[in-house]
Amino acid sequence: MTEMVEELMTPQEVAQYLRVSKNKIYQLVKQNSMPAYVIGGNLRFSRDQIETWLRSHCGKNITLDS
Repeated sequence: MTEMVEELMTPQEVAQYLRVSKNKIYQLVKQNSMPAYVIGGNLRFSRDQIETWLRSHCGKNITLDS
């Protein structure tokens, strides 16, 4: 049986993928609005979960409290 390793992304990679700032990614994570993991003290994102999250928020205005 082979295990499938899912692709993990850094905050910078997610920001580039979504075409937003890295700060916006950190704010979304802080608000528990975006799925993320802390691995070895580093924030990581599952590409599959980000794509699912994005589809579930399609057409919605994602705002940040300042």
